[in-house]
Amino acid sequence: MSLQQHIVLVAAENGALTGGKVGGVGDVIEHLPPALARVGCQVTVITPSYGTLHRAPGAQQRTTLDVDFAGDIKRVKLFQVPTELPNKSIRHWVLHHSEFSSAGQGVIYSSHDDDPFASDARKFALFSQATAELLLDDPENQPTALHLHDWHTAFLLLLRAAAPRYAVLRDIHCVYSIHNLALQGVRPFTEGQASLQHWFPDMDMQAATVAADPRWPQCVNPMLAGVLLADQVHTVSPRYATEITQPSDPEIRGFSGGEGLHKALQQVQAKGRLHGILNGCDYPNPSQRAERARNLSGSKHGAIPEIRQWRDFIDACHRELARWAAQKPVLRSSHFVAAQRLHDLVDKPIARLLTSVTRVTDQKIKLLLQTASNGRSALEN
Repeated sequence: MSLQQHIVLVAAENGALTGGKVGGVGDVIEHLPPALARVGCQVTVITPSYGTLHRAPGAQQRTTLDVDFAGDIKRVKLFQVPTELPNKSIRHWVLHHSEFSSAGQGVIYSSHDDDPFASDARKFALFSQATAELLLDDPENQPTALHLHDWHTAFLLLLRAAAPRYAVLRDIHCVYSIHNLALQGVRPFTEGQASLQHWFPDMDMQAATVAADPRWPQCVNPMLAGVLLADQVHTVSPRYATEITQPSDPEIRGFSGGEGLHKALQQVQAKGRLHGILNGCDYPNPSQRAERARNLSGSKHGAIPEIRQWRDFIDACHRELARWAAQKPVLRSSHFVAAQRLHDLVDKPIARLLTSVTRVTDQKIKLLLQTASNGRSALEN
């Protein structure tokens, strides 16, 4: 390998691939590789197929990996998938196995209330081991650094720390990024088919206990494994890096801090291994976007009447909502309700509009609902 830096990004999402994104992780995985390429890095991105991503037009199979997972040999295929904006310094690789679409074709995340994280943890455990096998399969092209994202890829760190076969991977510098600390993928060490020992029978379970969950010590916490076993830990903003070293206080202050892992994060911070770097997006054609914004605001040709601005906004919302709805064969109730709400707002301009580029979840909205000293919530204030 040349002296060029080779960075391998491993994640559950990839916004550069059609159908490969759910939220912010996908945005980062889409925009970070071009930024790295501009400073001279070779970048490889690895994600699961979810039964669909490997079928993209122009995708080519590169190799097949035999992965000894859960007492059985899984034949995992590797595909290289082209993107709309090709870059000779960036490769997008997709690992394909039927296990990755166990929740349905194209489904990235799934949840079962009776057994949380069971199905997702299994597929991401296999994905992590297949990635480890891929790294072993090409010793001449070892990466300069591994960049792992959220709990879905942290099993790779456990494998290199506690499974003899993957010990050689310890020589590769590893960065672990925390996007959402609340989702941790906790599973039992030894009980059932969705347990660490069932997936990796050759793993040293005693060594793996470094990642025992502080609340349920009989369980492994992949997020904690990422925090403790990576060479460097990164969060998606400097402020978040500070917040997660403090205890969560969701009921009283609506504050989401360390989500039970604040003590481990304090230790990592004390060693200088915790860093906060603000997420960024690479917007093409900035001059065109600026011109469009000026035209919409009316700064060049006088102010646009308020009612036109409002209807332009509602029309844009309708178009985006239609695009989302068209991606699924069945209309989701949330899309139906949103369309009705937009219809009701067409002739009712409001004085104040609150927008947020995020998914509306309990974790993200509780802070806005907390009562202030005047007895009103942040939304009411």
